[in-house]
Amino acid sequence: MIEILIVDDHPIFRLGLKEFLSQKSQFRIIGEAGTGEDAIALARELNPHIVIMDTDVPKTNGIDATNQILKQNPSIKVIALSHFDDDNEVMEMLKAGSKGLIFKSGEMEEVIQAVEKVAANEEFYSKEAVEVIINRFARGNPEVKALLKIPGFSDREMDIIKLVCLQKTAKEIGHLLFISEKTVDFHRQKIIEKMSVKNIIGLVLYAIKNGLVNINDLELTQ
Repeated sequence: MIEILIVDDHPIFRLGLKEFLSQKSQFRIIGEAGTGEDAIALARELNPHIVIMDTDVPKTNGIDATNQILKQNPSIKVIALSHFDDDNEVMEMLKAGSKGLIFKSGEMEEVIQAVEKVAANEEFYSKEAVEVIINRFARGNPEVKALLKIPGFSDREMDIIKLVCLQKTAKEIGHLLFISEKTVDFHRQKIIEKMSVKNIIGLVLYAIKNGLVNINDLELTQ
């Protein structure tokens, strides 16, 4: 059972999201918060697996609340679900440690995909979020870490890099390559270490910058 805390200052939106997610038997909504302060307190009290966080909440904004929640309990995973009126919010939530970024203008099914992937220790970024990150990356913004000289990758690693960039899960990659999910996880972690990046979005940016994949061939959402 995946236990979820919903944080949004609009009661109607919280109710709608709760009703939508509750249709999935593996999800359980254990709390709701309308402010960043309440989110921090409830996260401490309830220890949810997932916090779905709007960035634009009163008292303590979603970015600061995410920082504090993860500081007090790094095992909690945060998914940002917001309007992201300012592109800076995307980058700030990423730097705060959010494992998922979804625009409220997207499809509700993305929320389910995000929760399932993040709960499985993966990451989920909507097409709009990836576009913001790649645009910042392309403009050379200092917040997006410069990548090191490209190391060598084996054929197996290249296959995994390309499939990761297509947002395939470890289970899906294992099925396609006829290897176990644990083997995929092992290779993926070694690839991240070789690239000197921190996470999957770093892997994708590295692969695009260094020509390992062609961005025009990627499907950025599923």
